[in-house]
Amino acid sequence: MATWRLTAPADPILSGAAVGEGIASGAACIIRDPRDLARFPRGAILVTGSTDPDWMPAMRRAAGIVTDHGGPTSHAAIVARELGLPAVVGTGDGTTRLNDGEAITLSCAQGDRGAVYSGIVPFVRDEVTLGDLPGTRTRLMVNLADPSGAMRWWRLPAQGVGLARMEFIIADLIRIHPMALVRPDAVTSPRDRAHIARMVRGYSDPADFSSSGWPRGWRVSPPSSTRIPRSCG
Repeated sequence: MATWRLTAPADPILSGAAVGEGIASGAACIIRDPRDLARFPRGAILVTGSTDPDWMPAMRRAAGIVTDHGGPTSHAAIVARELGLPAVVGTGDGTTRLNDGEAITLSCAQGDRGAVYSGIVPFVRDEVTLGDLPGTRTRLMVNLADPSGAMRWWRLPAQGVGLARMEFIIADLIRIHPMALVRPDAVTSPRDRAHIARMVRGYSDPADFSSSGWPRGWRVSPPSSTRIPRSCG
């Protein structure tokens, strides 16, 4: 299993949805029309609005991909996963913010949001052979602050997730305060009401939005001074 990390601080110039977990550096090659793909050099970072199957020759030669449009299920994202390439998709204006030939670094190592940095930012790649890790008598479990981390750390020889920060799950995935779904009439901001209406479109009861696809029960850790039966959930 390989992990990547930046070894120097840097401020991102672009952000978008992260695809993969890697980091790549190289020259940005901005291509807006697939008829220009012949000029794409091997090892460059492909920067474009979006991709379709016509872009495959350049994607196979790329070290990484940056797109203006799309999300985790876009063509660029799907192909990047298949090729094992880091990609930052849906940046909005990557083709206009970056310059052709500019040295950039893109990182997908910080969770579900990817970042693009100006210049060559140093990074390291650490590789661990999971079969070489010694066994323990302790039931090791994973703590998750970022829910998307589950897709990265599931390969570890752990006994599941021991702690998932519910407030982060709500903030990152549900994106609406639970009480605003239970009592939407109490929301006074027209902007917030419009946002909630867009998010819950298709649900007869707004409260169902927060639980759709999620378990109906949560295990809540009690205060250390309180003891509860082991079977309680």
